Amino acid sequence: MKHKITLVTVMILFALFAQGQIRNTELLYKSDSLKIDFKPESKDSDTFIVNYLNSKRKETQQASLLKSTDEKKQLLDSAIYYVWDTIENNWRNRRKYNHIFDEQGNEIQKISYYWDTVSKQWINSTKYDYTHDVYGNVSQEISSDWYLDEKQWVSYRKEESVFDANGNRIQYIQYALYTGLIYPDEWIKQSKEQKTYDDNGNLTLEISSYWDSSNEKWRPISSYEFIYNEDNKLIERLSFHIVDSTNEKKYNSKKTYEYDENGNIKLVAGSYCDQVTGQWSSLTSKYEYLCDINGNVLHEIYYNWDDTNKEWIEQRKEEFSFNANGNLTHYISYEFDFEKFQNYLDSKIEWLYDLENGTIMMIYMRFDRETEQWINRRKYELTVDPLVSLENMLMYGIYFPDFQTSQESNWNEDKKVWENYEKTINYYSEREITLSNSVKLENTKLYPNPVRDILYFNFPQNSSQTTFELYDVKGCKIINEKIGTDKSINLEGLNNDIYIYNLIIDGETQSGTFIKE
Repeated sequence: MKHKITLVTVMILFALFAQGQIRNTELLYKSDSLKIDFKPESKDSDTFIVNYLNSKRKETQQASLLKSTDEKKQLLDSAIYYVWDTIENNWRNRRKYNHIFDEQGNEIQKISYYWDTVSKQWINSTKYDYTHDVYGNVSQEISSDWYLDEKQWVSYRKEESVFDANGNRIQYIQYALYTGLIYPDEWIKQSKEQKTYDDNGNLTLEISSYWDSSNEKWRPISSYEFIYNEDNKLIERLSFHIVDSTNEKKYNSKKTYEYDENGNIKLVAGSYCDQVTGQWSSLTSKYEYLCDINGNVLHEIYYNWDDTNKEWIEQRKEEFSFNANGNLTHYISYEFDFEKFQNYLDSKIEWLYDLENGTIMMIYMRFDRETEQWINRRKYELTVDPLVSLENMLMYGIYFPDFQTSQESNWNEDKKVWENYEKTINYYSEREITLSNSVKLENTKLYPNPVRDILYFNFPQNSSQTTFELYDVKGCKIINEKIGTDKSINLEGLNNDIYIYNLIIDGETQSGTFIKE
């Protein structure tokens, strides 16, 4: 089990880098220090890597948002993946991704292909079609597979999302496409996730539900509640399961979070609720963290409580090192030996930066206990396209998206050499795109939210014309109405759901969402 945990962590580290931790030479000099930022979304894992991955993904996405202007921007047209042919001693095609964008630079379609070695052609594999809301968020994604015999795309999954004005996803619904006599080509609801945020943008509630097709209703199965201190730091996370027959919420587990005097995380402690007695147990697990003065995490240690001997047992340890620029240079993990009851060195990743040429190398190693030496396992070499800067990058690919090329090599321990394994090349093009972000009008708001019947508006008195547009979660316009002097609109006849609105005041637009209950 421990090997699995370590391998997953290491692969997440590689995935993290693939998502664009370092984008180009300029950013190499000024990249942010690696700071832990606990995100409630990563509710099932409190490890440093997972939390950092979640926070950095959001940071890089926000950093790449473009201003409302017409400019030439670099878009990722395609990515081709090659595998090393050990017989022919050359690179051969393996898979390819093509990306299609609208005039605003939103990706509206992505198609994956595999290489047919017989016909020497790219064959359709999977297609993803995207629809965007007024903010540019992906509000709908439809996944399809290519049926070679029928030579047509067949959809199998649909995902719908609703976001608030801050880009937080507040609802997510997944559908499956069924065919046959019972459900003739009909999208059937599968699962739903709803999230609530406070005025500071903190996630406070998450509810997961499944679709009861017999009774045609959503049935909640679990929920999470999040509590923050005055500094908006997460201090408690409560997990519940919901009894299907009574809809009663029952505690599952609890995690508490503590911070040092600089606001850096230092402890995450977990306990569970006894389902028979309803009493909370003593602490059963905990993570301890040490951060430097810059907020960089230097180590993470995971402990389990040994109830027999009444003591904490260290079961996993991870260490991190940084260079003067704040870039991650070393990651070391330790494996717990349950027979000898102690930690041993397990795996290591080293990062090597060539700032002048804009290249980065990652080397993954495992520790050999017999020889007490580090053994090379895998190497990634990444090359940044000097023409694609952070400011001009709009679209990320799937693997190593922010780099022109990446190459993966495996270590041959017998020959003591690196051997080619996989290579990726990203292809970009410069295009004219038009990006228009919705304008947030000052002193303008809608209330109450949620609303039962009458929705009121508060906007500047000197406005001459105000139009209210309302859309359902599928993007269908259901209301287009001018707001009168009473500054209100009756929504009593609307179904209970989440809606997206545009409030157009003298040519400027404010967009958002509200709940009808």
